[in-house]
Amino acid sequence: WVSASADLHADAVRDLRAVCSATPGMPQLHKLVTPLSSVAASAPIPAPIGVVFSSYALLARPARLAQLLAWCQGGGRRGGRQSGARPFEGVVCLDECHRAKAATATGMGTAVLRMQAELPLGRLIYASATAATELQNMAYLVRLGLWGPGTGFASFGAFRSEMTAAGPAAQELLPLHLKATGRLVSRLISFEGVPITVATHALSAAQRAEYDAAARFWLDLAAELRARAPRLPASATSRFWSAHQRFFRLLVTAAKLPTLFGAVDAALGSGKSVVVGLLGTGEAY
Repeated sequence: WVSASADLHADAVRDLRAVCSATPGMPQLHKLVTPLSSVAASAPIPAPIGVVFSSYALLARPARLAQLLAWCQGGGRRGGRQSGARPFEGVVCLDECHRAKAATATGMGTAVLRMQAELPLGRLIYASATAATELQNMAYLVRLGLWGPGTGFASFGAFRSEMTAAGPAAQELLPLHLKATGRLVSRLISFEGVPITVATHALSAAQRAEYDAAARFWLDLAAELRARAPRLPASATSRFWSAHQRFFRLLVTAAKLPTLFGAVDAALGSGKSVVVGLLGTGEAY
């Protein structure tokens, strides 16, 4: 089980407990979870069976990846696969799999590619709310069967080139094809009977003054940027405006908190449970 950070270990245990409790006769997998970070890098993983949990950052370390692969292949850390051991046919769950989107450019992506190559019979699960936003980010999704032997594209490069040339129409057909062939599951909890209310936050005088002061500050910074542009790297302008967008996104979000806190307090006072969701996409910034 590979996820975005070590902090999600508790979530993985919770999810496994829920699955195992819902199905009679299921092994108690939530009691067999070993965090890879709890095992010394120089030692083999002690549990003969179970679930090994790792973050992508930890898996990006070559020694840790070798340690995990040795466990999957039934051998010691340096001993490789034991003689006569069966090939690994277990489940490899790539939670928050979009972390591997830069497949050949980062240690995380390279580790995910190697793990899939070393465990050809492993059952891969790609789990993400945003598995890929651009074609070039799909390189790690090698088990979807979109390119390679037996497909219409010899390599990921050929697939990307053809899909790019075909334009948005072909790209929109791609998820339909994956769903039709059983390789993509995308579900939502029903909102039937759930009332929707759009709350409007009225800015206070202090918040308006804060926003205006921030706008003037960024205008001054932009003037400095233009004055110094000849002496700055070519990427300085795009980096400046990216920072500008991030700043105001956070400022506007923070300004809405008083209204949010009021709604949360009212709901808690009525004996209700409250879930606060923050939605965003890194691609826009």
